Amino acid sequence: RSSDLEIHNTVSRTGKKGYDQGRVLVSFIVNKDGSIVKPEIVKSAHPLLDEEALRMVNEMPAWKPGEQNGVPVRVKYTIPVNFRLQ
Repeated sequence: RSSDLEIHNTVSRTGKKGYDQGRVLVSFIVNKDGSIVKPEIVKSAHPLLDEEALRMVNEMPAWKPGEQNGVPVRVKYTIPVNFRLQ
């Protein structure tokens, strides 16, 4: 889907066969200032992939905050992080 965020890792960080691909669902809140807080795993693929997905979400740059009636508001997002060996 076009709404899916795909983050491609060109080098497997897991180093273990069978854990190089999968889909992890990560939920987080975008604060009024665009900062990302409270990332959590909603659906796990494997603990090593979960750890990497959380690391990537924590390192994302600030997002544009949501707005309601022209006022910045906090918004909760859930995104898929897809891993596949290339």
